[in-house]
Amino acid sequence: MTPYKLRYGMLALFFAMACGGTEEDLSTETTKIVNEDGLQFVFDLVTPAAHQEMMEAMDLAHEEDHSMHAEHKYVMLTVIDIESGGSTLTQGDVSFAITGPDGNPLETSSHVMSGMGMHHFAVHFEPSAAGNYSVRATLTREGKDPVNATAVFSL
Repeated sequence: MTPYKLRYGMLALFFAMACGGTEEDLSTETTKIVNEDGLQFVFDLVTPAAHQEMMEAMDLAHEEDHSMHAEHKYVMLTVIDIESGGSTLTQGDVSFAITGPDGNPLETSSHVMSGMGMHHFAVHFEPSAAGNYSVRATLTREGKDPVNATAVFSL
């Protein structure tokens, strides 16, 4: 995926969301949309190669993670504040909990990516087997109650 395709895909997704599509209309196999408490959580499942390409396209200094393997996955989370006109949320912290198909929690590693006008919360994990993976994101912001959103991906 080239940086152009990546940017075009993200712009198309944001345009579709701005036009009022429902969660079901906009969700795909690798992108899940969840609306909670006036916020729209956009979960994107990507490979390590696509994640690295995104980092390079955003001109972010990033050291190669030698613990990553081709079968690892990233979930990129973009949080959109629907009540404030659809702006991308850049303040707050997100914690992730991922459960594998066997119902056991997976070890994860997360970070924030921000650049080229985009802001993502990212989590990395190694799938343990084929099946459904539940990704729960908990957003905490000063002076507000935590907000939880969950997406399920089939791998």
